Amino acid sequence: MVMPDIDDPFVPLSEGLFVDPYESKDVITSLLNLIPTLFSQIKNSEPALLPTLNAAQAALAATGGRIVCSLSALPTWGPGRLFLRDDGKIHNTDAEKKLFTTEHPGWRKTAEKMLQTGVGVDIFMAAPNGGYLDIATVGHVSAATGGEAYYYPNFQSPRDVAKLSSEIKHTVTRESGYQALMKVRCSNGLQVSSYHGNFVQHTFGADLEFGVVDADKAIGVMFSYDGKLDAKLDAHFQSALLYTTAGGERRVRCCNIVASVSEGGKDGMRFVDQDAVVNMIAKEGEFVNETILQAALS
Repeated sequence: MVMPDIDDPFVPLSEGLFVDPYESKDVITSLLNLIPTLFSQIKNSEPALLPTLNAAQAALAATGGRIVCSLSALPTWGPGRLFLRDDGKIHNTDAEKKLFTTEHPGWRKTAEKMLQTGVGVDIFMAAPNGGYLDIATVGHVSAATGGEAYYYPNFQSPRDVAKLSSEIKHTVTRESGYQALMKVRCSNGLQVSSYHGNFVQHTFGADLEFGVVDADKAIGVMFSYDGKLDAKLDAHFQSALLYTTAGGERRVRCCNIVASVSEGGKDGMRFVDQDAVVNMIAKEGEFVNETILQAALS
């Protein structure tokens, strides 16, 4: 089926686009083998990525799911088309911060619709000649829905195809949950000060929302003191994740941690995870820069 209308794409109303993978194995295999040859003669590609994502979201709206797509050139056609933003004159200036985020309303709207319907996006970006792809805008859809953005700079098939193949296989075969909500709680004397990761939180204190979640995802949580901790009592932490399995079951996964409280900082430093601390410092710095940029744009 070919969808020529990129301004208002639609899917079949009665049966949808999905078939039984076992009954239609030969047809699916034939299509996968045909795809590389369909556009092999096109030298200057102009992808229409946002309408494609909108059509995929419409196809999955009733059930939720995961979209896996690839991109090798800047999407410059149709609604949501992007332009070269990487102007060398703004490098090493305050204006350079704008390159690391997106304010494109179309891409943000699509990410929000996907989140509401439990759809996540994994994007594989490989520019054969190191071309500009506007990862900040394209990758925003992945970041907002709990997906991942894979980037292969200056892609060379003999060198990178094994890694690309391995990561695609891992992405489509790993166990995933959909339409997920997460809540983190802690005991008296502590409070959550910030979250970091691929999710959406509409207001601070609200649940974290994911279109898709899997075992490869990690969420960073910062805690702060809001009272005095008693060294005679333990501190308690709990995360609760509500999600839907691929089989349609709604499940809750809870993780509980009990930590002892020490009055001396040296005791805590003996058991600190240095990699986690450095990662959180970087995330906090990124959060501060994004906050400053949003304030400047508004």
